[in-house]
Amino acid sequence: MFWQMAVFNKILKDCRGGIGTAVLAGILCAAVCLHAAAYWVRQEAEENSRRILRRQLQFAVQALAKAGFEYGSMPEGGINLPPQKLQPGNYTLKAGIFEENTSGGIKKYTVQAEAGGETFALQQLQIALPQQIAELGKRYTLAAGKSLQGAENLPEGSFSFTPDEKTLLYTIQEEGPKDGPDMLRILEPNDRLPGFRNRYLIWRYDLQTGLYEQLTYGHNNTFINDVSADSRYLLFSTNEQDYTSLPHSSNSMYKLDLQSMAVDTLWERAKYINGATFSPDGKRLMVFGSGNAFDNIGLNIKEGQISNTYDGQLFLYDPATRKAKALTKDFNPNVTSAQWNKFDGQIYMLTEDQDYQRVYTCNPANGKIRRLDLPEDVIYNYSLAEAAPVMYYYGQSVSNANRLYSYNTKSKKTQLIYDLSADKLKDIQFGEVHDWNFTSTDGTIIQGRYYLPPNFDASRKYPMIVYYYGGTSPTNRALEFSYSMHMYAALGYVVYTLNPSGTTGFGQEFAARHVNAWGDKTADEIIQGTEQFCKEHSFVNPKKIGCAGASYGGFMTQYLQTKTDLFAAAVSHAGISA
Repeated sequence: MFWQMAVFNKILKDCRGGIGTAVLAGILCAAVCLHAAAYWVRQEAEENSRRILRRQLQFAVQALAKAGFEYGSMPEGGINLPPQKLQPGNYTLKAGIFEENTSGGIKKYTVQAEAGGETFALQQLQIALPQQIAELGKRYTLAAGKSLQGAENLPEGSFSFTPDEKTLLYTIQEEGPKDGPDMLRILEPNDRLPGFRNRYLIWRYDLQTGLYEQLTYGHNNTFINDVSADSRYLLFSTNEQDYTSLPHSSNSMYKLDLQSMAVDTLWERAKYINGATFSPDGKRLMVFGSGNAFDNIGLNIKEGQISNTYDGQLFLYDPATRKAKALTKDFNPNVTSAQWNKFDGQIYMLTEDQDYQRVYTCNPANGKIRRLDLPEDVIYNYSLAEAAPVMYYYGQSVSNANRLYSYNTKSKKTQLIYDLSADKLKDIQFGEVHDWNFTSTDGTIIQGRYYLPPNFDASRKYPMIVYYYGGTSPTNRALEFSYSMHMYAALGYVVYTLNPSGTTGFGQEFAARHVNAWGDKTADEIIQGTEQFCKEHSFVNPKKIGCAGASYGGFMTQYLQTKTDLFAAAVSHAGISA
């Protein structure tokens, strides 16, 4: 390949436009590409063979290790697997676990696996038996005649249990390749970020045998999406960047049989899909994405609009037929998360519902959606029982901190468990909060609210702060967040916040107004709303109005200064900078 490249470069340097020369260069270029392609195909095939071989070796050693545990004390001569043929490569596998010596009542064992004349060390196979480790890699100790009751010497890293609680699933970070000290090659814009070349791969740790086994390989990160209720199947995904078309990334989803290690590819390089979970019976998937997913079946926008991918939609997917169904196409709230409950079969959805954060249920059989009547304005999280009609949740409202509740999903009754406000806010005085909406020039009702200082006096003139969304998420009614409206009101300001066009939680069409609008419509609505608010509320000093926003709101703060002199002060948090 290298001589072909050298000749190719020489021809290009000497080329004076002749057709024959150009044809020759093209032929050589094609030869180079074919040679390179063949090389990488061969490399990939060899790597796949090695992966399969490693997998078979791991299962062989797993069987041996389990046998060692069951015996408690190793039988004389150890345990051997009968020689067996392995594919690919027609290898013969020999494996065994052998007693080395006994010292102080502790037996030491060696586990070896050999295939094709190559001995595989335990460190290569990444086996970590939950015993006292005498020597990392090859030697492990186990008290003779005693069974293992707890898991000791667990691998490092974060993990989650499978539903049967027999296995731990790890996501392990592997360090990526590094450039030499003299030159830094930037593969793509994100390669400038620390850790971009590192990869996250999935491992499992068997709590019964101690086998620590790698499940996924490759140059892409792999992500655990879910494990089926019977613990047999692992749903995992990979993402790939594509800067040439929206949404600049794609999702591939795989179903791995944790017994046979067979992989079912559910979809590859699909656009606008974020993740998926199993249904309680494992026969269907609940898929998270935006309206464009599955060939736009969930899209609900006007002609000419581009969807706002921050507006979340839910889909049902049948792995048997490879068909999907949109669940929330005509549902205006933005679905931020969801759980498919085993007890009643309902899907519980946490949503941005205008400036509220609410929980809804969706019946997957008929698509009917119902809002749960819960007392707080902003529900932050919830947990559902698998075998009872019970849900616990917590949330807060515009003038109170978090409260914890239980909710009976059958009787629809709520019970307060703990009120954090009773301790945190017992000596705090809040001003009043009022909703205030206006109609924009195009006839759209723009939702908002305002906060008054404690001990408010309507005869006075107050300075005002105007706050607006960042990242198109609505400014919700929570008391506590980075920019607490009550905090500014306590300093003597009137605070006005609004959710202009482009905000999620008001329907797909409303959210899509943000895309490719470059802030123009949003800025106009902020200006119009502020001017209208001042006209209707004489207690605002129109010469002392400030504006503030973060992220996209930081950009909006900067952009507003180019469109109006309405604001006497402006704060841009994490906006565009040089």
